[in-house]
Amino acid sequence: MKPILARIARLSTNQAFILAGVLSFLFYISPFFDDGSAVDARIANVKGQLNAEKAKEKESDLALARIKQLKESYAALTDQFKIVSAAVPSDMQMSEVIRTVDSVSKIAGVSIRTKEPRKTIREDILEILPISVRADGTYSEITMFLYKMASVERIYRVRSFNMAASTDLKNRRLPFEAEIASFRFVGNQKPTPTPGRR
Repeated sequence: MKPILARIARLSTNQAFILAGVLSFLFYISPFFDDGSAVDARIANVKGQLNAEKAKEKESDLALARIKQLKESYAALTDQFKIVSAAVPSDMQMSEVIRTVDSVSKIAGVSIRTKEPRKTIREDILEILPISVRADGTYSEITMFLYKMASVERIYRVRSFNMAASTDLKNRRLPFEAEIASFRFVGNQKPTPTPGRR
């Protein structure tokens, strides 16, 4: 410390003023001096924000992919609904079910003994229109009747079926009972009463 003070003491007046000016300047700018830590902190902050934005972008991409998938599923379901609603009419009546059973039985050669409409059953967006049928025919005629009923353009279903052994060995006609049902699309409407017993 003494050699530094000795050197300062040997300085001329001009040199002393210059040294004082330099020291004052260094003292003045020292608060503004930055070793880069503030810049590093800003870079780290920006990197964090960038990573957060990338994560949001990834979530957005996943959400957009999910929306696209849902739209495709919706379009496929809409097409399927159109196909089904064409086969399941909203204006189906029991009289049409009876006419269909009569015409199919004539084509198949089955003899209808009785046709008895049953009570309409509501299941979600459909009403089931069941009819109980008693008839007789040969095995091949009964098989043809069931096949033709399943092939009708509008949906029909044989809900139950019972065939007895033939009592007439000459003409081999078999008595059988079946419950045949058709369907009516009702959506959110109230059920329509249909005459019948059960």
